[in-house]
Amino acid sequence: MKKLLVSTITAILLFCLTFMAGCNSIAGTYVFESFSYEFGNKSITVEAGDEFFGYTIPEDYMTLEIKNDGTCVFTFDEESYETTWEKVSDGVKIAAEYGELTFKFEEEKLTIEMDGAKFTLKKISKGGFNLPFELSF
Repeated sequence: MKKLLVSTITAILLFCLTFMAGCNSIAGTYVFESFSYEFGNKSITVEAGDEFFGYTIPEDYMTLEIKNDGTCVFTFDEESYETTWEKVSDGVKIAAEYGELTFKFEEEKLTIEMDGAKFTLKKISKGGFNLPFELSF
């Protein structure tokens, strides 16, 4: 009976932890979806898979992995940077060597605009929750 009670409580705890981890909807892995730039009355848009100046831009050209522990890994053109992040009212703020990057979060996408350029990253996986111990039955 005691083993059944422990198993039931453990199952309920795991369900609650999984549910709580899912409530942090920003955590997860994001990949490059598109880049757009406006100059004067002209604009250009490049999407993942498009060719740009003779180079096909893959989804993993720019990635951002946001972890539940407040850290993240930003990869741009095969160079990775580990840093920290914090949730802000409409998105996420990421610490960088030269300042902060603030991405807006909407509809499972992160966008950032700088000097007329707009980058959009789409979510491909949700952030998980890692238990600090192993369970065995």
